[in-house]
Amino acid sequence: MSTAVAAPRQSLVDGWKAFSSRVCNTITDKTASFLEKHTGADLIIVTGPTGVGKSAFISNITGQAVYVASTLRSGTRNTALVPAVIHGKRYLFLDMPGFNADDLDDWHIFTMLMTAMATIKPYVRFRGVMYVDKLSEDRITPPARTITTWLQHFCGSAYMPNVTIVTTMWDGLNDDGVEDKLARYERWSTGELLEPLIRHGAGTYHHGLIKRGGGWRTLHITRKDGDRARYAKDWVHERYHEPTGIPLQIYTEITQGRSLETTSAGRWLRVGPAIHATRNSTPDPQGIDFNDNPRPTPEPRTAPSSSQGPESETSSYSSWFNVRPEDISPWINLLIRAASVYFKSSLPSGAQSNEFSAFEAENEGFEEGLQGYADSPTFSSMDESDMGEGLSHDGNSGRCTVM
Repeated sequence: MSTAVAAPRQSLVDGWKAFSSRVCNTITDKTASFLEKHTGADLIIVTGPTGVGKSAFISNITGQAVYVASTLRSGTRNTALVPAVIHGKRYLFLDMPGFNADDLDDWHIFTMLMTAMATIKPYVRFRGVMYVDKLSEDRITPPARTITTWLQHFCGSAYMPNVTIVTTMWDGLNDDGVEDKLARYERWSTGELLEPLIRHGAGTYHHGLIKRGGGWRTLHITRKDGDRARYAKDWVHERYHEPTGIPLQIYTEITQGRSLETTSAGRWLRVGPAIHATRNSTPDPQGIDFNDNPRPTPEPRTAPSSSQGPESETSSYSSWFNVRPEDISPWINLLIRAASVYFKSSLPSGAQSNEFSAFEAENEGFEEGLQGYADSPTFSSMDESDMGEGLSHDGNSGRCTVM
């Protein structure tokens, strides 16, 4: 006997619009105008286990010290939003902590990522995802298994041509070491960890390793830093300079009215394989079978109330809108910094800009670039009309353009 599933309420159809409009229409006109003129970047999400060289890889591409000028702190982990202009095109790299961390819950990391994406969405395009791993273990580690399985649910199989597997830490290996690591990659690429990604179109880039004269050569991490950066930038340009018409699976799900808890990625993280298997006996819309990838050693989770049904939208925004303004405002600060990088890069060498100098002077301390945050309650206090349309700003709820 089938159980009827409640359809999402019309006022909650597009979660991206609800969240992004709320944020966009809360910042000041001056800040919004500056961001609209000087962002428009392609966002690339960078993830991977702890200690695999994500920040060093991003620093090499962008030329910026990732954890100096472009970070916000959550617990004892840093999350970075780092701008770069590569072959004349604007990119923004979002470095997120890996799952299975000792000091952060996986759901908290996921919610933090989604908060960042929703906050900056009016000013970026979701262009790609990079999974970074140093491939130092013959056995698959729990963090690697968790992240790559979650990526399948987050991206969907159709999005995999926009995903890249980045291998790191080739520096210092002799010829035998390089061959051993390449053999390990081949085993991983045909096994359960990476094969589902590669089979659907994910690419691979070996950072710091180049093909030369029929063999392989490593690039020294300091002496060949410029070459490493050049090869990495050329690869980013080759793979990501063209726009993509394929949306992230989670983007489509939220656009269609799903809450974080009921997206494919959210369900897999939230309830674990035992509860999840009772809800999903068929593959996801993009062809990845949930039950082929049970979550390893799941932590106890509280499943949503069965009285609401698996697709109930009664608490659609319970996780996403129940965030404090201070959880969102740092992302605006980082976006302003990114916009300043893009803006300055567009100026002739040595040129000064009165526009940016005036903006910096008037918005010293990014809180001054936000409107109404100081006394604002949590977003969960908004009523349905606010969540569906976004709060008006100076009587004009359409001021922000959602890309």
